Amino acid sequence: MGRAEGKVFFVPWTAPGDVLTAKVTLSKKNYGEAEMVELLRPSPHRVKPLCPVFGICGGCRFQHISYEEQLRQKDLYVQKALRFLPEGVLESIRPCPRPFHYRNRIQLQVRAHEFGFLKMKSNEVVPIDGCPLAEEPIDRFLGTAEALSALKKTGASKVEVSLSEKGRLMVAAVGATTEESRFSQVNRFQNDFLIETVLEWAAPLLRESSAASPLLDLYAGAGNFTFPLHEKFDRPVVAVELSRPSVQKALQKASAFPKMRFIQNDVGDFLNSAEAKSFAETDLVLTDPPREGLSHEVLSGLERLSPRALIHIGCHLMNFARDLQRLKELGYEIKKVRPLDMFPQTDHVELVALVVRP
Repeated sequence: MGRAEGKVFFVPWTAPGDVLTAKVTLSKKNYGEAEMVELLRPSPHRVKPLCPVFGICGGCRFQHISYEEQLRQKDLYVQKALRFLPEGVLESIRPCPRPFHYRNRIQLQVRAHEFGFLKMKSNEVVPIDGCPLAEEPIDRFLGTAEALSALKKTGASKVEVSLSEKGRLMVAAVGATTEESRFSQVNRFQNDFLIETVLEWAAPLLRESSAASPLLDLYAGAGNFTFPLHEKFDRPVVAVELSRPSVQKALQKASAFPKMRFIQNDVGDFLNSAEAKSFAETDLVLTDPPREGLSHEVLSGLERLSPRALIHIGCHLMNFARDLQRLKELGYEIKKVRPLDMFPQTDHVELVALVVRP
């Protein structure tokens, strides 16, 4: 982001501290867009990108910036988006143990003689023979002579390459599901810390409450948090998830846990059901919605439920900030917010908040 003539301009593929000339491509009343023409003096935070198609592929935006500076910039825009929080509530961003080779699944475009990712703002495919964001087995597979034929064998133009929880490489058309293909988090290294955070924050809330009171896990997926919560606290946990394949996978494991129940339903519909009334004033509700965040319907359901505490997780900063503002309006107090760098080399941030009823 740069300024000229009192207006903010967004210039992609630049770094904080760059001095450059740029060509204006869009000019609005309060902001504009531009593209770099010449880099006159590079930022001290610039590094050489690992990926040979960086700047062409639309996948990641920050590979040309040192990881330390990526974290500093993410801290700054998290602070700006959440500036309404009381002092001391917002923690610094948690670095990823692996700035590269952290993704356990990627989605590829497959054509007759090539595969790759889409070019930014285009349907054109950028051919690749590896991806430094993918875990090493996936990265190595993409560089083999057999990769294209294996991808084409699916018969699909969009294919997912992933690792199962047991580390087995899988290739399948996007949308196809198998028993092993529903891994809940794309970054298993940060996911471990996310689970630790949920358990750490839940512990003092549950220590002095009734062990018979059930916990509610909304948008539960295949039980990423459901199983750890049950195993850690030996409490009944009811999980709600819309995706049938995710629920089916969870049920295969849940049969060994009699205090655990999975409900295949839309979260908003569940909170409007008669069954939801039995969770009124429960000790803890966990919410991990998709990027859109909490809908008005879900927030209304949570208001009726009035749980003692919520642990809320979000992967879209502005929607997460909006959700916290709405929870404040419902009378909740935001006690802690912890950002995690779940997606290094990109501008995305994962966030988790502890929200309690005074």
